[in-house]
Amino acid sequence: MSKLLEYYEYLHAHPELSKQEFRTAEFLVETLSGMGYSPVRVGTTGVYADLIVDENLPFVMLRSDMDALPVTEETGISYASQNPGVMHACGHDSHMAMLLSAAEELKEKRLPQNIRFLFQPAEEGVTGAQEMVEAGAVPKNTAAVFGMHVWPGVPKGKVLAKAGPLMASPTTIQIRCRGLGAHCGIRERGNDALMTMAQILVRSKEAEALADGDGSILFFGKLHAGTSHNIVASEGVMNGTLRTYYPKTREKILAKLEEIAAQTAAEYKTEVEVIYSSFAPAVINPEGLTHEVQKLLPNVVTEIEPTRIAEDFSRYQEVAPGVLMWLGVGDTPNLHNGKFLVPKEVLPLGVDAWIRLAEHKW
Repeated sequence: MSKLLEYYEYLHAHPELSKQEFRTAEFLVETLSGMGYSPVRVGTTGVYADLIVDENLPFVMLRSDMDALPVTEETGISYASQNPGVMHACGHDSHMAMLLSAAEELKEKRLPQNIRFLFQPAEEGVTGAQEMVEAGAVPKNTAAVFGMHVWPGVPKGKVLAKAGPLMASPTTIQIRCRGLGAHCGIRERGNDALMTMAQILVRSKEAEALADGDGSILFFGKLHAGTSHNIVASEGVMNGTLRTYYPKTREKILAKLEEIAAQTAAEYKTEVEVIYSSFAPAVINPEGLTHEVQKLLPNVVTEIEPTRIAEDFSRYQEVAPGVLMWLGVGDTPNLHNGKFLVPKEVLPLGVDAWIRLAEHKW
């Protein structure tokens, strides 16, 4: 682990946004090549390297994300971001450093299976994993896929390995409304897009209630309608998100939202369109594989409330058994905050977890 902190500080100082991780990819290729690997560029900016024990053996894939965020750093550290307005405020710098260090240590070990070290771009856009899958980055004979994300709120140095739902599936929603403008003095001659949107917003709680307490939420954070204080709004648009853990819940809530929108539009004699798109399923860790991880790793935490934050690791779980873990960083500022910083003392613990997973026969 002699270069672990060197990797971490370099990557922290040189963050790049999703699908722009060109310098990061070059650093990964150079570093892995220096260890004796033959790294492969995959997709736009992805990189993987294989540790082949026997071509007839299955693979275990260890995945790190690569991208940073459009956040201005406020940590004041000596190795702070050199890219103004861009920061590794989600810990992906530490993820890469830990996986690189694990690759370095595992190079000289005799392992029970082949290992693929995958460095994935564009996790923040929740699209990078799908790109990696479509580009063939997951070997066909993969026995298991593992991911690890640093996480505030989990005790420092503990590894969370929780079976069942862990991270939500995000669905973006846009509702567009078209009415008929009129002076407010003769508002009865208009068809009010703003009132339509307001009523849909209030009634959206009826749709959210169909989650039956499973933790799913329907949230709207932006509404724009009208052009002046004294004119009936002729157009409106509202943007929100649905965060769910199960497809059936998603379908029920969206169906109810469309019903509410149609009923409200009919009441106000307006036209409404509901547009939505999903980026990745929920991360749901399988019980059997997760329990094996729990027995294998020291300092394990097994229970926590699932988060409504999204992660595209679920795309790997669609093609191979997979477990996403959280590495606790304790009481730090939140992820995506300009003051977030991974405590250096947890980095060797993450490397140790990777090595234990690689050495175990899956």
